Amino acid sequence: EAGDGDEAMQECLQDTLKLIWDNFINCKS
Repeated sequence: EAGDGDEAMQECLQDTLKLIWDNFINCKS
């Protein structure tokens, strides 16, 4: 189903964004 793929993609994007955000915070402090 296309819906399942979209959900997996969204989860992957969220994980990636969280990693980038964490790195950003670490660099700032």
